Amino acid sequence: MWAKKRRYSDAAYSILLKVNGIASLLLVPIRNPKAPSIVIGFLSFTSNVPREWTPGDMVLLEMARDLVSATLCHPDIFINLDHEIAHLSATEVEARLSDEQHATVDRIVVLFEKMRRQSKIKDLWVSLGMSAFKYKLARFIISNQTIAMALPAFPFKSRNTNSNVIGTLPDMGEALALANLNSFALQVSEVYPPGCKILVKPFGTWTPVDFLAPIPPAYPNWSIETTNPLPYRPFKYGSDYFVTTGIRRLDWDDWIELDNQWIRYQNIKLARLFGERASRLCMTVPEACDAALETMESVSEYLVCRYPSLFQFKYSATQKQIQIKATGEVYRIHSDDPLKYAALLIQDDLALVIEGVDGQHYLMAGAIPLPGFWRLEDKFNMSLTEIHTTGNVSQFREKLQEGMERFFQKMTSVKAFVRYNYSIQTDGELTWSSSIGSEETFGRGRKDARSNPCIENIHFRSERQALRRLPRSGAILFTVRTYFLPIIDISQELSVP
Repeated sequence: MWAKKRRYSDAAYSILLKVNGIASLLLVPIRNPKAPSIVIGFLSFTSNVPREWTPGDMVLLEMARDLVSATLCHPDIFINLDHEIAHLSATEVEARLSDEQHATVDRIVVLFEKMRRQSKIKDLWVSLGMSAFKYKLARFIISNQTIAMALPAFPFKSRNTNSNVIGTLPDMGEALALANLNSFALQVSEVYPPGCKILVKPFGTWTPVDFLAPIPPAYPNWSIETTNPLPYRPFKYGSDYFVTTGIRRLDWDDWIELDNQWIRYQNIKLARLFGERASRLCMTVPEACDAALETMESVSEYLVCRYPSLFQFKYSATQKQIQIKATGEVYRIHSDDPLKYAALLIQDDLALVIEGVDGQHYLMAGAIPLPGFWRLEDKFNMSLTEIHTTGNVSQFREKLQEGMERFFQKMTSVKAFVRYNYSIQTDGELTWSSSIGSEETFGRGRKDARSNPCIENIHFRSERQALRRLPRSGAILFTVRTYFLPIIDISQELSVP
């Protein structure tokens, strides 16, 4: 379960609660200094019953129970439930329920009964009758609609004798508010149309989004001979040091950056991705094949528009290709290994992470010819959390884990992001830092970098990591550009104290 705050006018926000496979609830608290607070609720149930219940399911279903109970006391608060369905008899409702929908109703009722037995308080929905509750719930499910309802906000100003379940409204202000809730909720539904944002998305699933990234303009005066790498310096001089994820918005025009080192990088990648270690530098599980193809399509479309002096499309009767003008190489867009060929087009390494059924994001595909300090074969199929913890990332659990997981859960396709990191390397090898041992035997008796390296061998290594969620597959694509230069060069910069 997760919550998302979103602005509504000047004095309200919405909270969207999602639970794997069972229900979702959008609450819009409306604060009015001249009247009692009001909650507009949009409630959805589905016919997908999860195998196991979680504490998050329990919390949401308790809230759903309160909302359903309120409709039994105040049937006029429905906004958009189909009139025919709302007035079906219990027998007619029973006849319309599919087997899956019937299982959902029964499972929810069993859960509520379990909650009631664990509580010393007699809940309102029980006093109104199990049968009435069950078939009110069934009407929600067979309607396939999101139910909009307006309720007084918790807690009540006066003592609630029904233990926080909507019941008696002791204050005249609340009674007056109820008289106008329907029209007020209709106004809210113009901002939050019932059903438009409330989707029950089980972990590990994705609904394709109709989104195309903006077409970038050609990079001004870009040249494969004269355009220098941008001087990213993701640190501040001084003693103060704060560990953060450092994620910020990225302009779509700047998604992938190329410079006059492109030829050098491509030659290295060609040797690596077609060499002895090729099968361990580029890996894709079957579940990520569509995301890999989507990556090749997205990268190609961007490059042809952004760097027209270097790339162009070629077409035949049966296939679409991209040509590198500087080398004459031609790659098919739809190839057997699209992620490898996408990596050969740019100076970045590529990684695809996909959400699993547990809500964690897993490294399911990668083309990583320039890793430096880690091996794809060791991290493949790991969750991002496990990748960071096994890599001994400084202060990850204390400072970074919670924010990182929340960020990926909320990430959409319409925004791109970027972050930077840096490290100090005690040798001059871009592909693999041999100072920590052989790439072949890394992890078996790993050794530390040599402690007294010659200053000429010390290099500054920085990564520019761009992140975007692919709209068709839902995979999150990392493009990782490594900048690598001698530390002596850094020391000559004007900003160095």
